[in-house]
Amino acid sequence: MKKIFIVLLLAFTVLSVVKTSHSAEKLTKSSNDMKAVLTFDADTSLIDVYLSDAKTAQAIKDAQLKALVKTPSGKRITVELPGMMMGQTWSYMNNVEMTEAGKYSISLTAHRKGGKKAKFKFTVKVNR
Repeated sequence: MKKIFIVLLLAFTVLSVVKTSHSAEKLTKSSNDMKAVLTFDADTSLIDVYLSDAKTAQAIKDAQLKALVKTPSGKRITVELPGMMMGQTWSYMNNVEMTEAGKYSISLTAHRKGGKKAKFKFTVKVNR
C-alpha cells in the first residue's frame, strides 16, 4: 500500500507540473448523503474522486473506494482508489487503462466506517 501511495504521489506530481493540451472532465453524482466529484483524464488514464458529505460538504476521509470500469469492448477492470492528501484536498485516485475509443462506464462503490455505503455511476467518452 505504501509503494502504491508513493508511485501515485510521484505520478500525480509529475502530471501536475507538466503542461498538457488536454483537459480533464469533471462529473458529479450524489448517493446516500454522499457526493462524488469524478475527475477523469483519458490522456493520463487517471481517475480522481473527491468524496464529501452531501449535507456539510466536508471531505470524507474514512471511505474505501473501488471502481469498476467497463471498456467500450466490454472488458471489466476493477481497481481500488486509495485516499490521500494532494495539496489542500483529500481525494481517492488511481490509474486505469483507457486505450480504446468510445464510452466507458465507471461504477464507484464507497464503504465508510460504520457500514454506510454509496454507489455512483458515471459514463465518460474517450476520443482517440
